[in-house]
Formats: sequence, C-alpha cells, structure tokens
Amino acid sequence: MVGPRIPESEIRRMIFYLSQGYTTKEVADKMGLTIKCARYRIIRLRQRLKARNTVHLVCMYLFSGDTDKCE
Repeated sequence: MVGPRIPESEIRRMIFYLSQGYTTKEVADKMGLTIKCARYRIIRLRQRLKARNTVHLVCMYLFSGDTDKCE
C-alpha cells in the first residue's frame, strides 16, 4: 500500500527535529501529528533512502547521500 507523498517541507522539518535529538514523540508533538503517523513517516523515509536506522537517515539526508562523512 502506497500512502500519500510527504511534502518536502515536512520532510525537512522532521529531519531538522531528528537531527536536534528529538524523540519520535517530540517530533510528533512539534509537527501536530500522532505518534503513529510520525513513526510511519520516519519508516517510509528510511525505506525510501535505504537508511539502516534513524541516525543514518538524518546523515544521508543532510549530506545528500554521501554516507562516507557519517562513518
């Protein structure tokens, strides 16, 4: 099942909050989402970018896929 596309502005906000160390619950609160929705969106982003975990997702997004800078 493919859900609606996440707007780029929401992706940037979510990545910003995650990069600042906020938990999924805190990200959900700040963005006005349910925890389930925020968790689902993070999972979808991880799958789309083939990130191993949330830290890897943030690093890949911030460095435009250049994961050598993350390790």
